[in-house]
Amino acid sequence: MKSKAEELESIEKSIIALDNHYKNSQLDKKTIARFQTALDKTADKIQYDDNLGSKRFRLYEMQALIEIAKGNFSRANNFINDAGSMMEANDSFLSVVLDEYIYNNTKSLEDRPKEEGSTKPKKMFNGKLEGWLALYTLRLVLLPIFLLLDALSVANTDTAGYDPDVVNYLRIVTAVEAAIVLLAFICWYYYFNKMQGTKTVVRILEASTTTLYLGAAIWLTSIYSRLNVTPSGEISKFYFYGVVSVLWLIYWDRSKRVKSTFTNE
Repeated sequence: MKSKAEELESIEKSIIALDNHYKNSQLDKKTIARFQTALDKTADKIQYDDNLGSKRFRLYEMQALIEIAKGNFSRANNFINDAGSMMEANDSFLSVVLDEYIYNNTKSLEDRPKEEGSTKPKKMFNGKLEGWLALYTLRLVLLPIFLLLDALSVANTDTAGYDPDVVNYLRIVTAVEAAIVLLAFICWYYYFNKMQGTKTVVRILEASTTTLYLGAAIWLTSIYSRLNVTPSGEISKFYFYGVVSVLWLIYWDRSKRVKSTFTNE
């Protein structure tokens, strides 16, 4: 099994080889696919390794070169920008083709902050949504739908004869749910476009969800206690949802996959 240094060296050799193929007009779909497969296999092994440091940009350099060979110049620009955001002062591209392309067609990401008045969020690495991150993607899609349906159900509840505290509880919880649904839609935009600030927006969403569920559970417990009513299973459900949100907050703070996928925070 190759070491991380050997895997990185193989990527560097592949960049040079791909560069030569491109300059000599020796690229066809089969050859490009072979280079893509080699890159994917190596990336799966080393891209989430923190010890790789800034040298992770080599993966993006090669992917940008592959996109240029395919004629996907917009995607190539994105990968060039991402590589530039990881490079240190003494780093440089191996690919002559890439250097020429950058000179003729685009500016690297590190040059962009110098442009006055530039406030457009920067796109981030289009990494794979796998493992727990894939599960979170499903949660992010379903959460606002679930909350919206619950808010609509509560809003249509006939509260005649209800205790005033219960009525206030239902109104406030419904309002908070509606606000979180709006926040979730904003989070969708950041998350699925992998924009700068995604992790911050996700943390705000999960913190809000935690506050909603744990706050609702505590408030409902106090109402039941005052009314001498046996607590329903709904309270346990709220506590469970709150704990799940806390766990997702911890995941987004510590996950290597999150850090490698959303790189430019």
